[in-house]
Amino acid sequence: MAKLRPALAQLTVPRGGWLKAVREGLGMSAEQLGRRLGLTKQTVLQLEGNEVRKALTLASLERTAHALGCQVAYALVPGRSLEEEVDARARLVAERRLARVAHSMRLEEQSPPAHLHRLQIEELATELKAKLAHLWDEP
Repeated sequence: MAKLRPALAQLTVPRGGWLKAVREGLGMSAEQLGRRLGLTKQTVLQLEGNEVRKALTLASLERTAHALGCQVAYALVPGRSLEEEVDARARLVAERRLARVAHSMRLEEQSPPAHLHRLQIEELATELKAKLAHLWDEP
């Protein structure tokens, strides 16, 4: 996935969308594509508009791509590694949980030193990562 990030960062979607760009690149009219799909020219133009508005279903995209001699490559590319995402989430949940305890301890003037508090956060975060299914229960 990390290898895809730089490539995707440079990828720009054509102004009229991929369907229209490929269709026009093939020298195919909307009417001709419509005949291949069993649709009207107007419906093809509507499909292309839906793609630009991000309202096109994957099924429609795949069917139209196939009629254009293309295939759809569908991917979710995380902004950072999944491990980094889990680490950050575990740390956040741990900080939130310990913040409630830390508040009470401050009121009673029993706060641990900052380095111990950070250590508690890291230890709790490690425990939370071991139970991934529960890591996402809290908002």
